Amino acid sequence: MAERVASRRGGLRSLVLLLGLCAVAVGVAADDDGESGDYLQWQRLLIGLAGEAERIQVGTVNRFVNGMRERSDRELWGVEDYWASPDEFLSRGAGDCEDFVITKYISLRRLGIPDGRLRLAHSRIYNRERGRIEPHMVLLYRDTAGGEWVLDNLHSEPVVRGQRTDMVVNYVFNTTGLWYSGRGDAADRPTDPAEHGKWLAFRQRVQSPG
Repeated sequence: MAERVASRRGGLRSLVLLLGLCAVAVGVAADDDGESGDYLQWQRLLIGLAGEAERIQVGTVNRFVNGMRERSDRELWGVEDYWASPDEFLSRGAGDCEDFVITKYISLRRLGIPDGRLRLAHSRIYNRERGRIEPHMVLLYRDTAGGEWVLDNLHSEPVVRGQRTDMVVNYVFNTTGLWYSGRGDAADRPTDPAEHGKWLAFRQRVQSPG
């Protein structure tokens, strides 16, 4: 994951539009030649979770996606920062924190959880092993009772947001917009995703065959 938060913001903003495209296209199967075992397992998992209680859907998706390996964009793609779609992430069986979060977000959207209760959050966390603060991406999920939970690749189960004392949220976003307060609730004024960043390349990549 790139260390420079400033350079990440332009690309992260453009991800708002990428997520919208992925959310529309996620129901379409990948080309047969490009399907991996993990990708097919993911498709079957979502079919099997249809109709289950929401808490089961959220926990199961979190555990399944966390079964992938953590690898840097430099290792996987040869660039400093790259957001992989679910089929790209699962075909490699590996990714960085953004890739885990994007696949979880799209999975839960496909299972019917409203966009209004999901936020991707650019955060800072304290890495105890390295003894330093690092950028990190998490998914914020709001349950039907209004409780907020954090899903990321560091914890196998969702954690109540208030218990993540190691984490400070910088800003949150989904396909509706991007909020700099870190709340993403009705008290915030969302920015128009169309105003953010260089999204055309992402759109062309998602829409192009293969």
